[in-house]
Amino acid sequence: MHNVFYNKTPDRLKVYVGLSYNSVIDDGYGAVIGSEIRIIDRLNLNFRYEFTTMMHDIQLGLIFKYQKKYFWQ
Repeated sequence: MHNVFYNKTPDRLKVYVGLSYNSVIDDGYGAVIGSEIRIIDRLNLNFRYEFTTMMHDIQLGLIFKYQKKYFWQ
């Protein structure tokens, strides 16, 4: 995934695009575009739209980060 509009969006909003591959019945390839917005300290709202040669998919979810720092940081 790659962050786009990094300098043009507010700090709490991330917009990203990336390549996608899926193998449901047949192989499909395409792209995904999404955004993530911070609601509170460790809670984010995530929205993604994926379109491939086989399907189109919209996902919405909440991501809660349990740890503030990971052991590799």
